[in-house]
Amino acid sequence: MKLGMDVLENKLDFLYILVEGISKHININFDFFMFVINNNLTCTDVVLITKALTIMNYRRFGVLDDNTIEFNDDGRLKGILVDKTPNFKEFKDFLLSINLNINAEELLNSLINQKIGINICKFLLEDGVNN
Repeated sequence: MKLGMDVLENKLDFLYILVEGISKHININFDFFMFVINNNLTCTDVVLITKALTIMNYRRFGVLDDNTIEFNDDGRLKGILVDKTPNFKEFKDFLLSINLNINAEELLNSLINQKIGINICKFLLEDGVNN
């Protein structure tokens, strides 16, 4: 078992080196991917986070009903499928509801730096600063 953990740790170290090297070589930021690795997020966690941000972005523009049919069957998203302007506290609470005790501000900044969901992430961060 110890050997298996050592191999896994070595692979993770190599992955860090690889991501950093690629990032520097092609001048692309991988902050979100590094955040995912550093916080031990699963693929399911990443999908839920991106779905939540998508829903919140739709809500921001008042087009929730037209675009969220695909999310209605996932009970983990029900709490954010409401027709009101999203806010930073709600996003933090969503993360906790899916058992992610992570820094929401760092998460949103990592997404912005990697150019993922820039508008909704900035909107939520600004709300967090103002409230």
